[in-house]
Amino acid sequence: MTMKLLQFEWRYHTRQTSFILFLVLFIGYGILAITQAFQYLEFSNMYNDAYNLSFLSGIISIGVVFASIFFCVNGLLRDTAFHTKEIIFSTGIQKHSFLINRFLGLFLISLFIGSVALLGVFIGANIANLNPETLHHFNINHYLWPWLTIVVPNVFVCTAILFSTTLLSQKAIVTYITGLLLIAIHWISGFYINSPLVGGSILSDPEVLAIASLVDPIGLSAFFEQTQFLTPIEKNETLISLSRHFAWNRVIWIFFGLASIVISYRLFRFRKLNQKVKKQAILIADKPSNSIYKPVTIAFDTLTTRIARIKSIVVLDTKMIITGIPFLVIVLLWIVMIILAFNNSVRSFGIYGNRYPTTDLFIGLIHEILPIMGLLLIVFYTGEMVWKSRFNEFHEIIEATPTKNSTFFISKYITITIIPILLILISIFVAITFQFSNGYYDLELTHYFSMFYFGGLQVLLYTIFALLIQNIVSNKYLGMVISGGILLLFGPLSNSVGLEHPLILFNNLPNMARAYSDFNQYGQYVVKFNWLSLYWITFAGIVALFSFKLWKRGTISTIKTYTRIIWNKKEKVVLISFVFLFITIGTYIYYNINIINKYEVADEIYDFNEKYERTYKKYDHLVVPKLVSVQTAVDIFPNEQKYEVKASCLITNTTSQPIKEIFITAPIPLKKLSIENSTQVFHDSIIGTYLFKLHTPLQQGSILKMKYNLTKNSSGFDIDHSITSNGSYIKSHQFSPHLGYVNEYEISHAYEREKRGLPIKEKPVVNDNYLQIGGKFNFEKIDFETVVSTSNDQSVLCSGDLIKQWKSDNRNYYHYKSKGKINSMVAYHSARYKIEKTNHKGIQIELYYLPEHHRNIAEMIKVAKATIDYATDNFGEYSHKYLRIGEMPIFGGGGANGQAMPGVISINEKVFKRDISNPQDFNVIARVIIHEIAHQWWGGLLTPKRIDGFMVLSESLAKYSETVIMKKLYGKAMVRQLSEHTIKRYFSGRSHATETEPPLYISQLQQYLGYSKGSIVMSAIKDLIGESNLNIALQNMIHKYSHKPTATTLDFLQELYSVTPKEYHTLIDDWMKRVITYDLGIKNTSYKKLNNGTYEIAIDIKAQRFETDTTGKEITININEPIKIGIFKKHPEAINDDKDILYLESHQINKKNMVFKIITKEIPTYISIDPYYTRLDRNMTDNITSVNL
Repeated sequence: MTMKLLQFEWRYHTRQTSFILFLVLFIGYGILAITQAFQYLEFSNMYNDAYNLSFLSGIISIGVVFASIFFCVNGLLRDTAFHTKEIIFSTGIQKHSFLINRFLGLFLISLFIGSVALLGVFIGANIANLNPETLHHFNINHYLWPWLTIVVPNVFVCTAILFSTTLLSQKAIVTYITGLLLIAIHWISGFYINSPLVGGSILSDPEVLAIASLVDPIGLSAFFEQTQFLTPIEKNETLISLSRHFAWNRVIWIFFGLASIVISYRLFRFRKLNQKVKKQAILIADKPSNSIYKPVTIAFDTLTTRIARIKSIVVLDTKMIITGIPFLVIVLLWIVMIILAFNNSVRSFGIYGNRYPTTDLFIGLIHEILPIMGLLLIVFYTGEMVWKSRFNEFHEIIEATPTKNSTFFISKYITITIIPILLILISIFVAITFQFSNGYYDLELTHYFSMFYFGGLQVLLYTIFALLIQNIVSNKYLGMVISGGILLLFGPLSNSVGLEHPLILFNNLPNMARAYSDFNQYGQYVVKFNWLSLYWITFAGIVALFSFKLWKRGTISTIKTYTRIIWNKKEKVVLISFVFLFITIGTYIYYNINIINKYEVADEIYDFNEKYERTYKKYDHLVVPKLVSVQTAVDIFPNEQKYEVKASCLITNTTSQPIKEIFITAPIPLKKLSIENSTQVFHDSIIGTYLFKLHTPLQQGSILKMKYNLTKNSSGFDIDHSITSNGSYIKSHQFSPHLGYVNEYEISHAYEREKRGLPIKEKPVVNDNYLQIGGKFNFEKIDFETVVSTSNDQSVLCSGDLIKQWKSDNRNYYHYKSKGKINSMVAYHSARYKIEKTNHKGIQIELYYLPEHHRNIAEMIKVAKATIDYATDNFGEYSHKYLRIGEMPIFGGGGANGQAMPGVISINEKVFKRDISNPQDFNVIARVIIHEIAHQWWGGLLTPKRIDGFMVLSESLAKYSETVIMKKLYGKAMVRQLSEHTIKRYFSGRSHATETEPPLYISQLQQYLGYSKGSIVMSAIKDLIGESNLNIALQNMIHKYSHKPTATTLDFLQELYSVTPKEYHTLIDDWMKRVITYDLGIKNTSYKKLNNGTYEIAIDIKAQRFETDTTGKEITININEPIKIGIFKKHPEAINDDKDILYLESHQINKKNMVFKIITKEIPTYISIDPYYTRLDRNMTDNITSVNL
């Protein structure tokens, strides 16, 4: 009996059309995940390694939740839908047999769907046209273990919980909400740990990770916690361990699943033996009626009556929805989600600092969440609304009424769209309440209400399409699957299946959540959004016409029925009008995207790179002249989103080899380019290259004049963030022609080169000799002069002394000129700035900012003064008489927070909106300001040779400046927090690297080395030799190399050796020339009171060093170096006063396990090894322990 019932369940599920669709969808997803190399699979260097297969298993589990919802509703509610419940319950089948088989059928079919996705991954790995080096050899354990530890438990948990809620509620909507709740809990967990799935790169603190790892029903939070610092080699082979938080996560959620089954079994009533039957009213036929017939007033089909009918249906349906418990649960869930999102974005996370609860921040968060939640609810509620009357068997009566299809369609559409509208209204209310509760009153109400257009329109348009689908399919669950599949097809999967152009990406509008800036609001994105909105609105109009024409009426609906649609004259006119508008608007958009502007997909970009290399690689051997001086006239037209440049440059030959030809690559089209004493041989207008033949070869030291001019426009269909109506930020390298062949234009991806038949790019053997003689290009220093004009309501800032400022023709003009040579890359700011000026020791400090961003200006000026003072005292004289700090738009380019130019630092507007009112919180504003000002020395005065390791002499030294100045301004606790984050950033970056980590001194553009490892190594060197000695070495570097861009890390090492005792030279070499990591920890502590009243503290420590070899393998090596041990009255993260430090000294560590005995005057509270994080330790949590009193 049991097996037959189970076989029946299996056959029932597998015969459903939705099963076939899910089968295709999940297999296709698995194949595409490998063949298209989804972006998230770049977290390791092999697409089908142990890490990625585990990660994919988690993603597949999320999809299985949605599949299980449909299987559950379809499988458990079918008895009610087909009126077989009473028949089945009256048979001899037992309750346990009935429920077990129903559950097993649901579990097995869901597990099968999840499993075929992994089968798709296997198929994809064998048919993928990818670099073989990115595919791991087949290992069955890499598939089976994630399936056993992730997929199977997740399928059991979700099916058990969905089974229980559906069984007890007997309502489909409750099942939908339960599934959404599971996804929401997973999403909230990921949001709080800063999961890679929500765009995070560094996970949260261990305490937060521990909670989220247990709460996440999918288990991905625990997976990320366990694998966050694995090296690429370890990711290839290391299977997730069923231990610690991951094991507890599995146990807890399996327990919840079992408990839900037990509860539902106990509460479900299989037999209704004792239920009292209500007495039926008996009609007495022979009793005469006293009622008098009253004629019924006939309601004619007028506009008024139609509106009344629509209103009546909308009110009835809406009341049913919003008063139902499921919708109230949705509202509560939505409120919890956005409150958590608001709180997590405003409150401090690590060194990112608190933020003011600004309106644009909250709207951006709502924009990110609303489409996901809103569209899912549309899919569910559209099915429920369209099929409600049929489910209640009232459809034949309703459909027999003389009510027009349009009335049904419009009323259902209005009812369904009320859901996302209510979500937006609730979001606005919660956001404003959150702002008020945090003492923030700049509400920007018009910005809030713009969400109905920029955030709600996409959901409203999709509702029309969902209504059409539900009206042409045979059952609502199939309609839901198709609706959800279309969301995936034109959303996350679009690029993978070749859907990229805006005209074919259904309902895909610009993401306005990432388009807003306080400088110019949504700027040119509004133009693009408006036109694409009109395009899809007209398409939605066409769909709407078909939706109500095909409105399901009666019991017979076939393809033949649908093809015999009768259109009246008015409907034909409307349909033709919509089609005409759709084609016309589409043509206009296509013209702007493809004809006026240059539309490129990924392969076309590669085509460009290939053509550039094949055609012009022959000019790579030419001797390249250097810039001597640059004079520009830059006219910025903010209201027209346009700028014009006229430039005159002097170029020279710095080599002994005469220059006969000059090859030039222009990044944007030039109106004119000329070089004196030359003839233009050719100009490739497609690629933007020129070749000039000199009449007389350019000898060493000789100079030629080069001139060019250009015009750059920005439009709504080709948005250039550098030029806006307010907040233009134009960097010179964006428009300046490049002298010589540009190797960076070549395709760097090895397999892509192989596919296109391009030669293998040989990498030079990087060693000490290469650093001395290698390198083709260096950073240039030039004489610079510019005249910049802008509109009369805006101000300009640029590098150079301000020579003159004037007005002419209703425009503002600024004349800047450098005193001496500066780096060639400069930037031009233009905005409606408020300007704060102060003079500090002969240096004019100017701060240009938006008037509404005034809160942190005093702190910025204070930090700027302190940075100038420290750097001048310890590194060398500041090379300018001015320091200009300019606020730039959030998408202004440069680094994440700022960028440095000669005498000018550009700070992202988001930094200005940080809340530093609490002195205990990390001061991210100070960190950014210090770092960018420090670049006036590191990268400015000291311009390194453009060769391996150059980031150490720019970014690592700027990060070092951060730590020492932050310590002086805010104490040790904040620096400890900074170092902890920096170590996490290093290990996180290393885990995502696609190449084996090189030693620091020959690192290239790896940010996790230049920014993170370099900072920690500098802190370790400071601890080793002292801050003053390290600063002497840095002073010497500037003194010797500030006049020429030739400094390398070898030169820096020599300066370090000169101020370091010889016994430590090897240790410095270890940090700079080897890849070394540590595992330090406190194993045990004890103390005893001595006769003299002091205390002897016994500290049992562990200490290991590891070296990563050239293959990426980590091996244990000997340790023999001084490392600090600290004894504290308070936790080091709360100490800024040395009186709370009982002991802090270095001890020579030369064994894996050692015991130290230290005398203190008081009983400590905390003991730590390397308390201020000067070593690259993967597990920092065991570096400190509390003392049990």
